[in-house]
This record gives sequence, C-alpha cells and structure tokens, in this order.
Amino acid sequence: MFELIALVILIVSFLGIVLILIKKKSAFSKSEVFPESRIPSDIVPKEQIAKTQFLKSLSFLKPDFWNIFIQKILSKIRVVSLKIESKSSKLLEGMREKTKKRKEKENEGYWDKIRKTSKKSLKNKKKS
Repeated sequence: MFELIALVILIVSFLGIVLILIKKKSAFSKSEVFPESRIPSDIVPKEQIAKTQFLKSLSFLKPDFWNIFIQKILSKIRVVSLKIESKSSKLLEGMREKTKKRKEKENEGYWDKIRKTSKKSLKNKKKS
C-alpha cells in the first residue's frame, strides 16, 4: 500500500513538472541564455566566450527542440497504442471465431438429439 501511494505521488509530481515546463516554454524561448551584449571581449577571456558560444549551440536550448521532442514522443505513443489495438482486435476476433464454432457444434448436436428423440417417440407411438 505504501509503495502504491509513493508511486502515485511520483507520477503526479512528474506530471506537475512537465506541465510547469510546458507553460514556461514560451518564457524560455524568449529569453536569451547568454546574451552577447553582456560579454565584453576585453574583460572576459576568449576561452570563456568560446564556452558560451558552445552552450548557445546546444540543441536542447533552442525552442524548436522541444516541439520536435514532444512530436517524437507523441508519435511513439501513438504507434504503441495502435499496436496494442491491433493485437487486442486480433485476440477478440479469435475469441469470437472460437465461440461461433463452439455454438455451431452445440447446434449440430442439438438437432441430432431432437431427431433421435423424435424417432424414438414415433417408434413408441407405433408400438402402442
């Protein structure tokens, strides 16, 4: 029970973080991570400037990265759900076919029993 509660809290907190990031995505994309106007080239060493330019070039800091990332995740979720749906429909179809075959066999036996009983009853009536 304790593990279930902890799992629910973990999932809810993760979803909360994701929602906050989605809401703040526009603020992240508008603000510059390292604005060039604040880096005076005569005070800051060239190595530091090279590091900041490297950080600017990181893909996850760009606004298009998050759109593409979310698209990829959603497409993978869609593919998995379609696979599950396909497997469940095949399983359901197989179960329906088995039920249909079983009912056909029962119906065949039913009519055979009725024929036998009707023949016996006719023979009994003729003897009487």
